[in-house]
Amino acid sequence: MAAPSAPAGGAAAAPAENAQPYAGATLRLVGANHPWQVAITPLLAEFEAATGIKVNFEALGEDQLNQKLTTEFTAGGSDIDVFMQRPLQEARVMQLNGWYEDLTNCVSDPAYDFADFADGAVGTT
Repeated sequence: MAAPSAPAGGAAAAPAENAQPYAGATLRLVGANHPWQVAITPLLAEFEAATGIKVNFEALGEDQLNQKLTTEFTAGGSDIDVFMQRPLQEARVMQLNGWYEDLTNCVSDPAYDFADFADGAVGTT
């Protein structure tokens, strides 16, 4: 799953001129009722305060999540920005249908700190 993370040090570490650099933006995050969802939900308020991005998180059962993603992506009009998926069950179908976004340009941007990701997560790509 691709998901934004709060900057290290929290909102207090950001310079005043960069306070809420994305104010007014909204992300639609669709995920499963899962331990990750339980862990990330309390952090969303801090992320929103630091960035100005409102996160609308929809948590569904795994089968309902798969059905929602397939339906919206097949229709071609989805406004889902970030989603959770089960790699063993859905990754190949999503790849073959072109439902993944290539993030190479994003992580190649000098302003992007790729070091924020754990080595284990990076090694899976």
